[in-house]
Amino acid sequence: EHYGGTATFYLSQAPDGAKVLCL
Repeated sequence: EHYGGTATFYLSQAPDGAKVLCL
């Protein structure tokens, strides 16, 4: 899943809750 690059890597480290914020 690539939504930007650096942000994607950061979100990958964060829990599922963070992924929702990415969307």
